[in-house]
Amino acid sequence: MPSYVSYKKRVDLLEKAYPVLKRDGEFLFHYGKSLVKSNNLEEGISVLEESRKYYGSSFLELELGSAYEQIGDFEVAERYYYSSSNMVPSQFYPIFCLIKLYIKKKDYNKACEKSEELMSKEIKISSIAIENMKSEICLILNRLESCSCSQFKTQNLKSH
Repeated sequence: MPSYVSYKKRVDLLEKAYPVLKRDGEFLFHYGKSLVKSNNLEEGISVLEESRKYYGSSFLELELGSAYEQIGDFEVAERYYYSSSNMVPSQFYPIFCLIKLYIKKKDYNKACEKSEELMSKEIKISSIAIENMKSEICLILNRLESCSCSQFKTQNLKSH
């Protein structure tokens, strides 16, 4: 995974190309993502939002969700995570992001609902990433005494 420094170098290069590629949605996506990863959140969000005018991608929606979550705008982050999930319903990661967001907001009921959805979701192509997401959610939920789905947590923790 590229570091903050390499994203900063990437931003410098992309900044030079911006005047020529400012209407290229995929370019704007990479530029906005690089701005966010280099901790230039407000500008990164602005560029990512501009990208949506020219480019549609579940990854763009995820990046926007993550960026809004980083600035503490959880409602907007939630909308983008849902948008990403709706664009590609078979993906696990947007639901995983929603669960973690709900836990961060201490909305344990929604976290449990989405956890049940994630755990029962059909796996089209098995991967270590999916198993890691499921295991992480089980461990997190198992630590939350206030979570109403304790039976669910214990059952799924044993199966993973």
